[in-house]
Amino acid sequence: MANPTVSDALKSQVQYPLPATFFLTVMVKRGLDGDAECTKEILTSAEFKGANADCIRQILLYPNSISEGGMSISKTDRKSLLDMANRLYKEIGEEPIDERPKVTFF
Repeated sequence: MANPTVSDALKSQVQYPLPATFFLTVMVKRGLDGDAECTKEILTSAEFKGANADCIRQILLYPNSISEGGMSISKTDRKSLLDMANRLYKEIGEEPIDERPKVTFF
């Protein structure tokens, strides 16, 4: 059985219906090839962990009451997601985020 692509692996880690273009943008930002076969080395890389944390961060930017595509995220879930994202950011040497990350426009 063939390994999933990096794109499919990232989407399976997040399991929230973010727009496909968001996943693509995050992979470009983190230097990942979404069409490449996913390996253990990729899954444990700083690039993949950063992309995963970026996706979780995006979910946290949505309004407090989230219910979409049959999924619902409670306040407790939001805290767990924040902890997960911050653990990933810390693992790769990046700054943790607040509950409501600041949006910066360039």
